[in-house]
Amino acid sequence: MQEPVVSAAADRARAASPRPGPDAPRIHPTALVAHDTRIAPDVVVGQGALVGVATNLAPGADIGRDAVIGVGVQVGPLCVVGAEANLSDGVRLEHGAVVMPRVRVGPATVVGARSVVDAGSVAGAHCTFDPDCYVGENVRVGVDVHIASGATVGDGAVRHQPSEGVLSCPPLTLGDGVRIGPAVVVAPGAAVGHGTEVDRDTTIGASARLGSFVRVASGVRVAPNAEVGDHSTLAPGCAVDGLVGRNCRLGRDVAVADGARVVDGAQLDAGLRVGSDTPAASGSVASLTPPSAPQVSLRASDRPRTVLGRVLAPLRVALRSIWPGS
Repeated sequence: MQEPVVSAAADRARAASPRPGPDAPRIHPTALVAHDTRIAPDVVVGQGALVGVATNLAPGADIGRDAVIGVGVQVGPLCVVGAEANLSDGVRLEHGAVVMPRVRVGPATVVGARSVVDAGSVAGAHCTFDPDCYVGENVRVGVDVHIASGATVGDGAVRHQPSEGVLSCPPLTLGDGVRIGPAVVVAPGAAVGHGTEVDRDTTIGASARLGSFVRVASGVRVAPNAEVGDHSTLAPGCAVDGLVGRNCRLGRDVAVADGARVVDGAQLDAGLRVGSDTPAASGSVASLTPPSAPQVSLRASDRPRTVLGRVLAPLRVALRSIWPGS
């Protein structure tokens, strides 16, 4: 990701958590910082922030107001954690990573160097965001998701001021176990199902739907509002403007036109052009089962943990052992 983009994101994150005057302490008096936290020079911890035990704040790290930092978190040099962000136990932010306000990051997730997770997004446990990738506003990322370097998930061009009180980007969802390759662009409103793999240089349009366990090769284009069903495979160079059913196999450079429907189980040879009157697209509309957005709801064990949540967790376990339905 280009340095100006990261710098602009860092400036916006800091603006949501105004710094005290030059003579004020760098650790705000209302911040709660664990006794064994390692704090390097030039670190700022904002008003009301909570920093857990065994955490490391590297030089130049900036923790915004009311942010919650879990146990064993590693915040690298020049990283910015926005206001009201929540980093769960074991999260690692690498050099220059930016986590914007109101972001929640699940346990043991890694945000690579110079990557940006924009405002209001939620990432599950054990995710890996490689260096120089961008995760846009209001994105929902499941468990064990990998986003490769240079990928853009969500639209970085649209912004809103916190005072507006509205989201400028429609929601975008990545299911559990999704793999997003280098230089992939996933537009706002898209949904990518569990276990789906998207190879490099692919574009997923706004409000497009990819089902679960779909395989998308390099250089594919899925148009806005297009749909691809579960367990389908798109070979390199495919272009999908219409609807593709479940368990389909599309050869290299296949094109599915807007309004065309490819029925479940169809296998299309390389170079085929499918229109609304093509035999491969004929058949009962009911035979096509378009995918819906994956339900990404972080499991209780994967949700970003607050200090209060960690205190109450043993009590919840004890109650469940007595009343399993509780």
